[in-house]
Amino acid sequence: MRLAALVLANSRFHVCLVFAACVTLLSASQLIAQDDTKEHLKPLQHRIGTWDFKGTIGDENVSGKLICKWINDGNFLQQSLQYSTGEITHVIGWDPNAKELRSWGFGGSGGHGLLELVKVSDTHWKEQSLNWVTAAGDKAKFVLDIDINKNQLQIKGDFDAGEFKATIELRGEKN
Repeated sequence: MRLAALVLANSRFHVCLVFAACVTLLSASQLIAQDDTKEHLKPLQHRIGTWDFKGTIGDENVSGKLICKWINDGNFLQQSLQYSTGEITHVIGWDPNAKELRSWGFGGSGGHGLLELVKVSDTHWKEQSLNWVTAAGDKAKFVLDIDINKNQLQIKGDFDAGEFKATIELRGEKN
C-alpha cells in the first residue's frame, strides 16, 4: 500500500513538472512572438560581410578586418574588429526594456561594457559607451561614428580612459 501511494505521489509530481515545463515553454514562445528582435536589427543588414581597413588608433597605425555576421538565428549581430595589435568583439541586439538597440562589447585584453547605438541615417550610426571598463578596471568613455555606405567603411571617434586617450580613424572597403 505504501509503495502504491509513493508511485501515485511520484506520478503526480512528474505530471506537475511536465505541466509546469509546458506552461513555461508556451509562455516563452509567446513572449518571443510578441516582439520579434530580428525586425529591430534589419537596419544593420548593410554591415554584414568582411571589411578590410587601415587607419590610426592614437599614434599607432593599424590595419585589419571588421567581420560582421548574424548569430543566434539572426537575433544578434556580431561585429569583430580584428586589427594588428588587438581585437574587439561587439554583439548587437534589441534591448526590450530600453526599447533600443544595444551593443555589448568585449576587448581582447579583457575590457568590456555596454554601448548605446543611435541612428543618424540609414548607414550612419553613433555608438557610445554607457559603462565601459578597461582590463585594468579603469572606466573609459568613447563615442564612435560608424558609417558603412555600400562598399565603404568609415569609423571615427575618441577613446578616453583617464591617462590613455586616443583618436580613432579607420577607413576601409568591403571584400
